[in-house]
Amino acid sequence: MKIRIIIALLILLTMNVYAININEAINYAEENSAMIKIAYENVKIAGIEKKQAISNFLPTASFSASYTKLDSVPSMQFPSPLGGVMTVDLAVADNYSAGINMGQPIFMGGKLITAYQISSIQEVNARIEYEKSVADIKMAVIQMYLTGLLMDELYDMNIVLLNAGREHFENTQSRYSLGSASKLELLSAEMSYKQLEPKIKELINQKQNIISSLKLIMGMKSDEEIDLEGDIKSILDSLMVQNNLDLQKKGELTDRSIDENKDLKMARNAVSIVSKAYSIAKYNFLPNIVLFGNYQYANKVNQTNDSLVMFNDTFYFYDSFTWGLSVSFDIFNGGKRVLDVIKAGHQYKQMNMLYANQIKQTKIDIEKIINNYEIAALNAETFTYTLTLAEEAYNMAQTQYSQGIISNSDYTDAESNFVSAHLGYSQNLYNQLINYYSLLNALGIL
Repeated sequence: MKIRIIIALLILLTMNVYAININEAINYAEENSAMIKIAYENVKIAGIEKKQAISNFLPTASFSASYTKLDSVPSMQFPSPLGGVMTVDLAVADNYSAGINMGQPIFMGGKLITAYQISSIQEVNARIEYEKSVADIKMAVIQMYLTGLLMDELYDMNIVLLNAGREHFENTQSRYSLGSASKLELLSAEMSYKQLEPKIKELINQKQNIISSLKLIMGMKSDEEIDLEGDIKSILDSLMVQNNLDLQKKGELTDRSIDENKDLKMARNAVSIVSKAYSIAKYNFLPNIVLFGNYQYANKVNQTNDSLVMFNDTFYFYDSFTWGLSVSFDIFNGGKRVLDVIKAGHQYKQMNMLYANQIKQTKIDIEKIINNYEIAALNAETFTYTLTLAEEAYNMAQTQYSQGIISNSDYTDAESNFVSAHLGYSQNLYNQLINYYSLLNALGIL
């Protein structure tokens, strides 16, 4: 037995098993979860889009240049006053041109300001979405962690039952050899004992699946081994001490949760965005005013008579600058803009109705969480008392059966009642803790 223990300890040491409590798991997930990192990148993208909206107010400038090389230059010949023939080029072999175009929005019908306001709201929404992702990941880690602890408790209970079942089977074998137990009792004891082994293996497999999912959400490497510390009862007691909520004030808790609810915050911002889009549809009837300027620089053939006759110049450089105001707006577009305004108005009403309905649903959800917690808290004492009675009856049944006082059927009933009581007790604690964490999440405390 000692050799087995030493071997098990050596295996654990070589596997690098890390003991981790629930708070450490939450903090690790907050720092390493891929989903949280993705949400953070969305915040960065929203910030860039806001800067892009600001850039629409700034002037624009573009530069263009061209160069053309002629294989042959066209020319004309004229009789020279001095005798002979004079050749005059009509173009140049190397042609250059360059220009700068500039524009500055003066008035765009309010669309630029509204677009900036929308981008600002979207940036706020991205930050809220990031906070919501953090809270959702924390809640997922908590639920999986507690489920893992629940699996541990069920595993420990079944190990106890397995050992007790082995003793019960061996005791029945002994009684059967003495003639004080029937063949049916022996078969029933053996069947009850053998049925526990696959249950234990199934619990081990479920625990491994939960740990794998937990590590994935936390952002932990799959080859790292972790051991969950603590138990559901101690975590619940510690949590309630840290967050002393007055659950009797349901109205205050509901109002607070509505103010802190991240989904409702994003829904409120979505209503604002649709309202801005409604305004943009109206602004489309206003004119757009843009200040523009243009500067050109190029070379061309000199075509003055003096140059042709006296100097035979080939080309010269010139530049020009123009500026002005551009005003444009649609006079008639087949009624499309009017229909856009009507459509945007209906979308705004629709979003307001959805938001109002979401507030009602959030109130119902919060009240449900509080009620579920209160029910689990009220049942805690009953489940504890029932478990105590069931455990006492089971221990008594073990003793009485070994003495031949009760039948195997009575023993099996006591065992079944003990299992049911233990499951009910553990599940009730689990539900109580999950609902309490859900309430903290709804209040923005998680």
